[in-house]
Amino acid sequence: MKWPSVLTKRKSLSPQLLKSPILAILIVAALVGYLGGMPIWVAVLGVIAYYSRGRDWRAGAYNLACVVTGLGLGLGAQTAAHKWQIDPSILVRPIALLFSIISVWAMGMVTGIRNVTSYAIGIIIAFLAQLDITLDAYFQLIATVSIGAAFAGLIDILWPRQQRAVRTC
Repeated sequence: MKWPSVLTKRKSLSPQLLKSPILAILIVAALVGYLGGMPIWVAVLGVIAYYSRGRDWRAGAYNLACVVTGLGLGLGAQTAAHKWQIDPSILVRPIALLFSIISVWAMGMVTGIRNVTSYAIGIIIAFLAQLDITLDAYFQLIATVSIGAAFAGLIDILWPRQQRAVRTC
């Protein structure tokens, strides 16, 4: 069973996908997140973040670390913007988003890590989760993203993709 052929070239769910163990693993991941009281959409973004750059455990762990950093940057920027007590309060979110973008740019310049996609996923989760800006909420979001990434890694272990050789001139 080829991965792209299962999900493409149809307007509805393919019978192959409905019978595949991949769907069962994703349903179990969603169920674990739901029973843990975690937002399911954050776990789905954890799966997306796992595959955002690279296709193995090492790249997935690197992506997960960047998402966690993006979560911290997003929540930290929201905290800074709220502490300034900007009036009108409708400007707090755009200013916090601007702080987050500047932080990602600065991290790319200082550390050399330019995984903007994973940072952006973390920042998006931090802004859309609409949780209180607390350490408990930060850890809850980290746990949820990690569950999604762990199940994506489980799929990689059970159904490894063939690595294509890169040809150079």
